[in-house]
Amino acid sequence: MGVQLLLMETLEELDNCEFEKFKWFLSTELMNGCKPIPKSYLEGKPRTETVSKMAQMYDDDSAVNLTLEILRRMNMNNTAQKLKNTHTGQLAQGVVRKLEVKKKKN
Repeated sequence: MGVQLLLMETLEELDNCEFEKFKWFLSTELMNGCKPIPKSYLEGKPRTETVSKMAQMYDDDSAVNLTLEILRRMNMNNTAQKLKNTHTGQLAQGVVRKLEVKKKKN
């Protein structure tokens, strides 16, 4: 599963009020290296467009880390942990696949 799909699934767990709060946090400077997304880009936008804008603004790891930080600030620690576990699992699977390909070449 790609990062955009993972972020989409995470944002789908938020109710509308929580999603609006999430977008507010995206428009503030929370992490070094993650430029805030202007409010005008997020206002009235659905989850799909929010994820697309995040993908334009940030690399995959930054988008996930920023989402984790926002969820934690919103006291949505279970949702944050689920995202972290899934993302970490995907990274580990990618490493294993690369090692398997490398073994086959040798």
